[in-house]
Order: sequence, then C-alpha cells, then structure tokens
Amino acid sequence: MKSVIARAKKALDAVGGVAYDADEDRIAVAAAERFGFAVSLRALGDRRFVVQYGEGWVHAFDRAEDACDCFEFGLSDSCRLRVTLRGETPVAWQVQKREFGLWVPGRRRRTWRVPFWRRARIVHRQNHVFSRYHRDGPDAGDGQSALP
Repeated sequence: MKSVIARAKKALDAVGGVAYDADEDRIAVAAAERFGFAVSLRALGDRRFVVQYGEGWVHAFDRAEDACDCFEFGLSDSCRLRVTLRGETPVAWQVQKREFGLWVPGRRRRTWRVPFWRRARIVHRQNHVFSRYHRDGPDAGDGQSALP
C-alpha cells in the first residue's frame, strides 16, 4: 500500500512546486488553477485502490501501477475532465484523453439527482502538472471550450 503513495509522491517531487496532502494510504492534489480539478489516490488494501478526479469521477483499481498511472494522468495536460452542469450543480463527469491533437471521450460518471429543470452547460477542467503540450495552444483559456 505504501509503495503506491510513495511512487506518487516521488513523481510530484520530481516536478517540483506541487502542493499535495498525503499520509500513508492517501495522497491528494488540489486544483492549482481556476479551471483545474482535484486529483486523489487512496489505497484501501493491498489490491484495492481508488482514484478520484474532481468531485464526481471515481474509478477503482486492483493493481497499484494502474492506479498510480491514472493518478498521474489526471494531473497531465493529456487529460481533461468534461463536467456537465445543471445551473451551478455538477451532474456528470467524463474523462477525455488527447490523442493526435483530438479529445477522445472516456469513462463517464453521473449523479442520479439532477435538477433537470435547469439549463445544461459543459465546462472543461484540465491540469498542467505534467505537461506535454504548450499552454498557449487552442485549448488554453477560460475552460469553456466549444468542443462537445
């Protein structure tokens, strides 16, 4: 259990300047920017790990390596979180992966309590701790991307 948290700490320390909160079975990185999202990794047992993006996207893993890779992916600019809001209430979260300059949709999570009478809108959240792309490109800006 401790090794997955130690690996995540080592990756963050290598980048430098990243604030995180950690103990022996959990590590969390708060959103560093206005349009970023929090990422956390919890070790629940020897073969049970949970990664969470923002306040709603959660995925469980049996392998520590997969959980740590997912944790690091959420902090990279190759990942973004598409959040569906009804009014100001987040109701759905979808991970998107950048492949060859395009955003490819991935796993989606929804809540069952949806204020359906409010207008839906989409915002995109993205972190830049591990950066492969330039921040002044077409996706830089206010998080209100025109992409679906």
